[in-house]
Amino acid sequence: MVDVALVLLGNIVSNDLVSMSIVPQEIWDLRLFKHMPSLKGSHGDLRDILHLRQNHLRAVLDLLNWKESFVLNERMVVLLPATVYALCTGCVLFTDCYKGLLIPHSFISVPGTVEDLLKTGEHEHESLHEVFECSVEVLTKIDLSSSVKVSQPQWHQSVRLPRQLRDSLLNEMETFILAAVAEMDSGKMLLSDVFIICALLSNFIYSAFLTRVREELTLFIIKLGKFVVKFLDRAASIIQENLNDIGEHGFLACNNIFDGWDLVISSFRSLVCSPLFTKRDQIAIDDAFYSTVIKTFERLLSILAKLYEKSSEGIRNLQSEIVSPDLPASEIPVQNPYPVESGIVRIMDMELDVYEDSKNVDIISVSGKIASSISFSTGKWKLDILSLISSFFPVLPAVTWEILFDLMKKETESKVCENILYSLCQHSHWSSSTRLTDMVISMNEMVEMRMSLKLPCYVILAAIHAFLGNLLSLGTAGKNKYVGLSLSRRESEQCLISIGDLVNKVADVNFIDWFGRIKLVDCIYDFILLSPQIGQTMIERLLTMLRDQDYRVRFFLGRRIGVLFQTWDGHDELFQDICLNFGVKLVMPSKGKLVKEKEVQDNCSQPRSIMDTIIITLMHLAMYSEKMELEAIFMMCTVSALYPCQRELVVAALDNLSRKLQYTTRSKYLEELIGSILFCWVACGVSLVALVEIRDHFVPNVEPTYFMQYCCHWLLPALLLHGDTCNLNWVASVAGLPLAVLVKNHFVHIFSICMALHCSKKSGCEKGAVVLQHSILHVAEMSEDERDKLIKQYMVSIVSNILSLASGASEPALPFFSRDTIVLAIQTVVDGFLEMDDCPTSVGVVDKINIFRSDRVFMFIVEMHYKVTAAVHHRHKCHRLAEIEVLIDVLGHRAAVSSTSNYLFNLVGQCFGFHALQDQCSHIISMLLESFKRNPSKEIIGVLGEQLQFLVSKLVACCIPSETNAELSGTRSSQVLSLLHQLTVGADPSLYDYIRELEPFPEIDIFDEIREFHQELCQAYSPKDHFLKFVKRSSYLPPRLLLWSLQALHKKFLVGEICGGEKIAKDTIGDMCWQSDQDIVHAVWNLVHMCSSDDANSVRALVSDFISRVGIGDPHCVVFHLPGDHCQIHVCGPIHRDGATEISLSLDTNISEELLLSLMRLLKKYLMDDSVKIIDITSQTLRILGILSTERGQKALLSFDSYERSLIEVHSKGVNVELVENLQLDLEKKFNGRCTNIKSDFVEGYTNSDFVGSRLNIKSTSWTDAIPWEKSTIWKTQEKTFEMWICPLVHSLIGFCNDPILRLCQDIVLLKAEVAELLLPNVIVNLAGRKDLTIDLCKLISSQDKWVQENLFVESNKLIKSIQVMLDALNELRLCYVMERTTSSIPLKRVASRTIASIFKNLKAIVVKGARRIKAQRSLGALRQYAKPSSYGPNSRSATVKTKDSATISSAMVVSTCLWEKVYWLSIDYLDVAKSAIICGSYFTSVMYVEHWCEEHFNSLTLGKPDFSHSEMLPHHIEILVSAITQINEPDSLYGIIQLHKGNWSKALEYYDLQVRSEAVDRMDGCSRNLSPEHSQLTVHPSFTKSEDAIRQREPYKGLIRSLQKIGCTHVLDLYCQGLTSRNGQFQHDLEFTELQYEAAWRAGNWDFSLLYMGAYSPSSSQQIRCDHFNENLHSCLRALQEGDFNEFHSKLKDSKQELVLSLCHASGQSTEYIYSTIIKLQIFYHLGMAWGLRWASPSKNIKSSPGMRKVFSEPTIPTMGQLSWLNTDWSSILKRTQLHMNLLEPFIAFRRVLLQILGSNECMVQHLLQSSSTLRKGSRFSQAAAALHEFKFLCNRMGEQHPASYCFGRLEEAKLLRAQGQNEMAINLAKYISQNSQLNEEASNVYRLVGKWLAETRSSNSRTILEKYLKRAVLLAKDNKNIDKKAIERQSQTHFHLAHYADALFRSHEERLASNEWQAALRLRKHKTIELEALIRRLKSSSKGEKTDYSVKIQELQKQLAMDAEEAEKLQDDRDNFLTLTLDGYKRCLVIGDKYDVRVTMSLRK
Repeated sequence: MVDVALVLLGNIVSNDLVSMSIVPQEIWDLRLFKHMPSLKGSHGDLRDILHLRQNHLRAVLDLLNWKESFVLNERMVVLLPATVYALCTGCVLFTDCYKGLLIPHSFISVPGTVEDLLKTGEHEHESLHEVFECSVEVLTKIDLSSSVKVSQPQWHQSVRLPRQLRDSLLNEMETFILAAVAEMDSGKMLLSDVFIICALLSNFIYSAFLTRVREELTLFIIKLGKFVVKFLDRAASIIQENLNDIGEHGFLACNNIFDGWDLVISSFRSLVCSPLFTKRDQIAIDDAFYSTVIKTFERLLSILAKLYEKSSEGIRNLQSEIVSPDLPASEIPVQNPYPVESGIVRIMDMELDVYEDSKNVDIISVSGKIASSISFSTGKWKLDILSLISSFFPVLPAVTWEILFDLMKKETESKVCENILYSLCQHSHWSSSTRLTDMVISMNEMVEMRMSLKLPCYVILAAIHAFLGNLLSLGTAGKNKYVGLSLSRRESEQCLISIGDLVNKVADVNFIDWFGRIKLVDCIYDFILLSPQIGQTMIERLLTMLRDQDYRVRFFLGRRIGVLFQTWDGHDELFQDICLNFGVKLVMPSKGKLVKEKEVQDNCSQPRSIMDTIIITLMHLAMYSEKMELEAIFMMCTVSALYPCQRELVVAALDNLSRKLQYTTRSKYLEELIGSILFCWVACGVSLVALVEIRDHFVPNVEPTYFMQYCCHWLLPALLLHGDTCNLNWVASVAGLPLAVLVKNHFVHIFSICMALHCSKKSGCEKGAVVLQHSILHVAEMSEDERDKLIKQYMVSIVSNILSLASGASEPALPFFSRDTIVLAIQTVVDGFLEMDDCPTSVGVVDKINIFRSDRVFMFIVEMHYKVTAAVHHRHKCHRLAEIEVLIDVLGHRAAVSSTSNYLFNLVGQCFGFHALQDQCSHIISMLLESFKRNPSKEIIGVLGEQLQFLVSKLVACCIPSETNAELSGTRSSQVLSLLHQLTVGADPSLYDYIRELEPFPEIDIFDEIREFHQELCQAYSPKDHFLKFVKRSSYLPPRLLLWSLQALHKKFLVGEICGGEKIAKDTIGDMCWQSDQDIVHAVWNLVHMCSSDDANSVRALVSDFISRVGIGDPHCVVFHLPGDHCQIHVCGPIHRDGATEISLSLDTNISEELLLSLMRLLKKYLMDDSVKIIDITSQTLRILGILSTERGQKALLSFDSYERSLIEVHSKGVNVELVENLQLDLEKKFNGRCTNIKSDFVEGYTNSDFVGSRLNIKSTSWTDAIPWEKSTIWKTQEKTFEMWICPLVHSLIGFCNDPILRLCQDIVLLKAEVAELLLPNVIVNLAGRKDLTIDLCKLISSQDKWVQENLFVESNKLIKSIQVMLDALNELRLCYVMERTTSSIPLKRVASRTIASIFKNLKAIVVKGARRIKAQRSLGALRQYAKPSSYGPNSRSATVKTKDSATISSAMVVSTCLWEKVYWLSIDYLDVAKSAIICGSYFTSVMYVEHWCEEHFNSLTLGKPDFSHSEMLPHHIEILVSAITQINEPDSLYGIIQLHKGNWSKALEYYDLQVRSEAVDRMDGCSRNLSPEHSQLTVHPSFTKSEDAIRQREPYKGLIRSLQKIGCTHVLDLYCQGLTSRNGQFQHDLEFTELQYEAAWRAGNWDFSLLYMGAYSPSSSQQIRCDHFNENLHSCLRALQEGDFNEFHSKLKDSKQELVLSLCHASGQSTEYIYSTIIKLQIFYHLGMAWGLRWASPSKNIKSSPGMRKVFSEPTIPTMGQLSWLNTDWSSILKRTQLHMNLLEPFIAFRRVLLQILGSNECMVQHLLQSSSTLRKGSRFSQAAAALHEFKFLCNRMGEQHPASYCFGRLEEAKLLRAQGQNEMAINLAKYISQNSQLNEEASNVYRLVGKWLAETRSSNSRTILEKYLKRAVLLAKDNKNIDKKAIERQSQTHFHLAHYADALFRSHEERLASNEWQAALRLRKHKTIELEALIRRLKSSSKGEKTDYSVKIQELQKQLAMDAEEAEKLQDDRDNFLTLTLDGYKRCLVIGDKYDVRVTMSLRK
């Protein structure tokens, strides 16, 4: 019970399950589960989880302290470590050991002898010691022993525990275990306890190895290893003490040492079977520890051997003293331990008599003369020691073998020798040929001894079987069989011959029991496999045992009868011999002599057991012999028919046989053989009544009438050929038809078989002519003319049936014939009525009656394709391929027709996967190539070229031996390689262009010539042309060809680019530039469009890498547009943009010509599909269903090129109006009748006229069940994929359409979602235009039942693509609505120009509202960009349009759009549609629907009246409008939200915190839902919410998380997320919250983060909702990259790429930012994939890599800068293309930082941090830039003086950041400090320039200081820089520009001053002063002496003032001139050395 409890507990905790498994109550009552907390809180807080696991762990570890003896046993030593590590790490360990651990008898008893082992052990097939089970399930079981079993991984990571939990639990566990083990006193332990403790510790060590994070040894492992060695030493000491005691005191005195020896053996086996020793190659175990343990094992083994020898010597001495010479050695007289009468002597034989109370001890009592008593068997202790010694084989194989062999040579007891011999034969570790020869001699001696005593020798046979089986297991059979023997060939052959003689000698005796005979059978079969020459001499003896009296012998022999047929080729003779040895005469269709039913009627009294074994033998014979399969199955059926009691067994045997041959049912398997079975049935004269009685064998649960009709096409020809009129009449009576009618109905089959027989050389071939000329006329009651008329009428069907009679066998049984016979028969039928002798046989048939018309040949191949598909197993498939060979022979040059050869390539290429068919497939392809050479044409080259990549890849794969099947026969490899040469080296030069496109050939010797040829061809081939050419045709390639070709391109371009490492520094491959070439960009996006289908999953990961290389386009574009002219197909005709405002439209509700062309291209692709059903339906759609029979279909056909037209026109017979009309009537009848079996007489007649009686008549029609369109379930999307939803929907809607093309596509849309999606808009428009319907579809769909609105446009619809396709369909309706009003001058209901004005008006009215102001501001900012509805998206149309005059639908049959109640025909709520449009990213479409809703509800284009109420909720329509506008990729549209926190995340944090605090009061307020553009992007697609209110309540919390992340508060963010996680599960399944947590984790490098709850999302959900798990997957990939987890990394990487590409396919072009962000995510994963090879090298050589190996145990490597050059180059390209769009760029910056941290490249990390800081600063992400700078400085300080220049640059960037944050003074001072105290070299000029610039801008210093000290010095320093690279030139130009710019500013300042009024006033004042001075001087001359003094003073003052004014004017003028000169010189220098400032310089100069 404890064991069961541990298994249960381990599974619970490793999977973190909530619901308990149903287990017995007594399990829960165990002490283990007492006082444990419940699992109720297992998903809560980490502390609760830790507490829960700790309690579980302590309860489990307490088991080590229990004193009960049952606690530690063989099961517990496995279950205990597994449970402990499941608790501590979440890992499920020892999964391969769980099986059988709970079996009660496991390891309980150790058999004493080989007899006990063989009789009580499990036989390889049945448990032979019990009652033989004879149920049909057991008897009919087929064991394919040759099948390879793939081992499963040794552990599985179910739950990833966070590091804090894992470390805490592991630390507690390790401490407890080390303490518990240290307390154990090994000195007081029993030997069994010591071994069991060692086993437990070994399993703990193994668990620690598997779950360790690093490769180095932990202290726990080292200490446990020492304890293991200590305990092993103690075990050796215990045995040594026993050995010493025997030596000192004698054997009898120490007999108690063998007490409990069984437990010792089982305990030791648990130790040596520990994975630590058995799976050492899978873990990097420490060599020192392992060598120490091995030495201890060697010591143990040596002591045990000495103990055995010492004890044997003591026993021999004892026997010589006690036992008289007359007593056998095995009858040792010992004293009875129980009270007996003295004087009574009992001699007990060990094999026969056992004392009832003695258990397993033989008791012998003698008289009381013996001094001491012996209480144990004399033989058992030897067997116990030998069993223990044999247990050393897993760890010491060679040493153990030598010791056992030496002991055997010394041993005298026969039974002990036999046990030793058996152990030796089980292990092939002999050291020399002498040892092996001696062992064979010992075998012979043992046989002689036992034969002399007439004892059975099955022990010797078992040993021989073990020996031979061991050799076979080494793989020696089939290669050099003597390698395993380590001997020369002569010695080995002699050894095997000797053993063979020994087996024959044993077989000659007749006293072997049934078990011995089974062992004899084993040995003979082993010899047959190992040495057929020796085995052949034993065949006769083997076959005679088929008549063995024992059922079990016959049964076992029959089950292995296939060995004979696998070894020898003479299957016919073997089969005859086997049947003769059955001892019962059976009905046999033997080629030599038939055994008919009347000859075996006397055998009806045979015992049932004999018939049982005959059936089992025949079943296995049919399984292993392809040649005798028919005979065996026929005989089984006749046994079932003649012996009713055997029918259950026969049915079970056929069921098992069909399953083993991979058929789904018995009937499908027997369908491949029924023709031959029925012919044999008639030939052997078996009763047809009995055939009807066993009809369930062939067709289950059918009436006799149907079964007889099912068999008639085979039975009637057989009966006619045998002239059995009586049975013919009986068949007709059972079939319920007159015989004549029955024969006429099956005339085609009868004629075909008889004609083939007539043309054959088989015996009785004349019967065919007799039937055709006489018998059929008589039976069918018709004349020769009527017969000839039937032949002409059904000629095509006759040819088809004759083809179906071809067989790949050399002498096939009737009714099948060789290929040559079938060719002759077809020539006779087609040309035989002409002159056959005049026809050359090399050209096939002449076919003047045109039987092999191209369309008929295509249908022939379709019929063959059905048969090839039905024939699952290759043994039957080869006969179907023989039909193709015959067809090619018959066609001759016609096989080169493009439609025929294309289909044949497609069909045959799929069969190359079967190794047995590769020769035949190669031969067929070679036949086609020969036909091509005789009839070359352009179309043929195109066919072969299209298939070349697929064929060559298949052939290359066939030529490369796989590890599982390395043998590739020389014949096969030569044929395949020869074909490969024909397709490449020997190909026609016209194929060279296609050969160049092949992927590189493997570097294997056999490909040398081809590889050199291919490389030579590719030298002058443009990769760009290759890529563009492939993409051009890829849209219409089948998935198979697309995958092969894309893999080749990916390997050739991208993988080679990755592997280039340091060599590739440019973003190009050859002349192929990924990002700048618009053709390449457009081609890649064409590949993206193809990834949306369900069958494109395999190519998405490849396409993702191409997208990553192309990257994004204009990051600021509003609507995503592909480069080039990419127009959408419209229902109303193609749209031609003739001018700026005019659009030409054609009003036509019929399917457009462009759409018809696209439809036909898709159908052309489906003609090469892998599924024959798709091909058949497509062919019918083109041919029988008449698309090409319409005039429009024929016109569309002319637009194809010659190659494409040749593939399609084969299905056309020209325009056939009558055919189309009849087909439409038939489809109408079928649709209205709702039944699947209604077919028009016209179609039936058309089909039957060509293919009566063929399977085409049944298979190809494929009418599907009628779909109840009137039920709303067809519109539901829940639990449906897109294909499951759209195919039935469009199929049902087409039933109401009147367009002939649409009606004729009704069947194909049910199979292909691609066609259904293409036609849905046309179907909707067609239905909207019909007025002749009896029902109102519009009312049913929209208003009455609201199918569309309640199933599609609802929040519960997670199938986003269904919304998109319906929006496209509605847009086509709107286009028709607008178009009709434009062309008919009907006024539109609205004027587009009023739209935006109305919205502005209403938004301004509500902008004063409190909380709603935010949303209104956002809308105002957004709507400024849009002035008319044509701006709303790519689906909108201008108001001015033109239409064509042509209209193909009568106006009487079309409803005018004027009568529509709504613009979109359907009566739906436009707001619901608008909301759904937002969900799928169609934001402009959403705005348009809101407009229509406003117009409908307010009768004008307004948003309604202003709302001044107290409600803080925006009206629903405004909320939708705001939500759509704010998500448009337009900066102005985000104006309102940017005003809230323009880069100020602290302010946003305050606001979100306010919302959280007011949650209780304002719980229903959703006004803050879109507070940030980042936030709104995530909240668009909730995945696990049940109500919108619940979503809104969580939004403020997520806003807080986002704000904390932007600010950089990682510690606070971590604690906050933990708190939210534990809040009553509120965020438990919130995908957005999960993504935020994982994003925070990978940004912080928290690789131990894991959400412990499971089921957060379904893997398939990504196909339905447009939300990805990007951050979770990225976290997993980065963690795996960190830890070296190969499987986790690549699986997550691939899944993530596929998920992102799928979401990209489904994204609307209106959600530009989402598309670009997805591309950035793909580029992140692309870089991540490249980083794996940079960090992790291949696994070390001493560790074998396997699928189950989780980690790469090698030291991670640190890449060099050269290795990282490509990553850096691509990063620079991404940085340039994003143009500082920070929403796109910032995640990549963060990812690159984390990636470089993991890679450990500090040098590159320093560069990245510096670059990141600059980029984030330019993008106004100041807090993140500051964080990057902080990390940069920390890293530089840690690196010391390695990067002094980088540190200076970082300080300079810090100054720039301070400047950007407005801290000008600190920025300037820091820059000055850098300029004065740092050695900047080339960067010095930049520092001075920045200081001067900042001083100038802040005016913190005078102009002269700025110029002289900083700007001019910057120019001088730049000139001194001798570098001439681009950066230096740009820096020089920059310094000149800033100097010139500042000088220009000063010059203009001086100019302004000189021109100012103040300066003019100063000039006038100066003039006045000059005049005054002159006047004073004049006065001075005429003044008196006293006055002169005053005048002199005034004159001096004036002169001084004028001098100062003149000096100022001169200085101002000089400065102006200097500034002008400086400006002109600087601008001139800018123009000369660079072009960056050309525009600005030019504008400045113009001023």
